[in-house]
Amino acid sequence: MTEFKIITSTDMANLVQLGEAVPLLPEGVPGPVRYDGQWWAVPADATDYQPVSDSDQTAMLDRNARRYATARGAAAGARERGGPS
Repeated sequence: MTEFKIITSTDMANLVQLGEAVPLLPEGVPGPVRYDGQWWAVPADATDYQPVSDSDQTAMLDRNARRYATARGAAAGARERGGPS
């Protein structure tokens, strides 16, 4: 029997604050979060985080995480040069 995993939003926020989990968006929780080597999200009909198991969704989250990281890096570089962020 497979154990069903959940993480409460409060616990996930604590993991993000401790640096053990990385949110996709700068706003953090709630929203998709990378934790323990996989993506976690709160389904529309739930209140707790569950692992994202759909391979298309995980691929989309990985792509978006790379895009956001690139954008954040570019914004940080612009701020360092004194330009708009």
